[in-house]
Amino acid sequence: MAVIAFDLVTGRMVTGVAASGWSWTKELSKPGAFEAKVTDTTGAVPQRLWENARPWRTVLVDADWADHRDGRRLEVHASGIVHSRTFDATTCTLTCDGFGSVFSKLLVISSALRDTAVADHILDHEAKDVVVPQEWMVHVSGSTGDMIRQLVDLAVQWQSLPVILPEPQGGDQYRDWYATDLALVSDRIDDIAGLEGGAEWAWVPQIVGGMLFHRLDIGSPELVPQTHRIDATLDGVPVTEVTLDESGVDMATDVWASGGKQDDKILIARSRDTALVSQGWPRLMMAETSHQSASEIGTLAGRAATDVRKGAAPSQVFSFKVRRDFRDITPGDWIDLKWQSWFMPEARWWQLKVMQVAGDEGEWLTIHTRQRVA
Repeated sequence: MAVIAFDLVTGRMVTGVAASGWSWTKELSKPGAFEAKVTDTTGAVPQRLWENARPWRTVLVDADWADHRDGRRLEVHASGIVHSRTFDATTCTLTCDGFGSVFSKLLVISSALRDTAVADHILDHEAKDVVVPQEWMVHVSGSTGDMIRQLVDLAVQWQSLPVILPEPQGGDQYRDWYATDLALVSDRIDDIAGLEGGAEWAWVPQIVGGMLFHRLDIGSPELVPQTHRIDATLDGVPVTEVTLDESGVDMATDVWASGGKQDDKILIARSRDTALVSQGWPRLMMAETSHQSASEIGTLAGRAATDVRKGAAPSQVFSFKVRRDFRDITPGDWIDLKWQSWFMPEARWWQLKVMQVAGDEGEWLTIHTRQRVA
């Protein structure tokens, strides 16, 4: 395995990186992270990292060569865009976020405004009978996955990137936004993914013709790249350090969501579930205030419904380590895991969904999962 630097805009290989160690995380519907450390400064001199690993210009990948039926090719396990770096007398540290972080540097603005001088524009979309020019509106429609895809497509109209987008799914949902919101593409993607029935997504790095591309995988709405069945009670199965963390922090029976800041009005949505109360739990109320700019009541209602559904039980996070060559596990995968412990003497099968995968230069992956929701 090795760390290799690629150009973010063109996808071409720039240089190898003489990293002494590295680590990364891949997360479902989140960018993830990557960090590489260089301590062999003598070996790194020819790689000219000062020039070849610039923030927001360089993508680092963890990759190695693998044999396939059609030949030997480079396989990428994880990637990250360099956003900061530290040099001193003996080391260099390159800190990255996953590829999705590039959309935190692009705004939801129609490409029709690319060559427009806007300094003298005054837009009052609250004024009576005013018609906001079409170029100052952004419309997305279809399934929630389609809307995420269209947001990415809008972004790459401003800045071309080597990406592979999925085919549209089709649907009857839509959202309209004012460009004057100056919203980040990444924030709008999070808004759509956070709706009830919002699509899950992941960026998958791959080498095509010697160039680094990132493929956008979108669920409908759930993303399930692979399924695995692992019996961790059997001898010789390379699964270790299984832990179960349970938290009731986000439990809720009654969620109230507020928004409307964009239109100078107050929107309130409420969602509730009586199942917990009927079983003896107290009423558990939650305020959802993270979507103050939402102008559609449907957006707020979807967010509240999602919070209630997720809050119907304590969150359970199963974590374990698995040897890299035993299973190629990725975020979104389903795992049926058989496991038992001192506090759970009877072995049982757990139905899990992978939320995060962490790796480094070693042979073990750390997997973080939650129980699958029926």
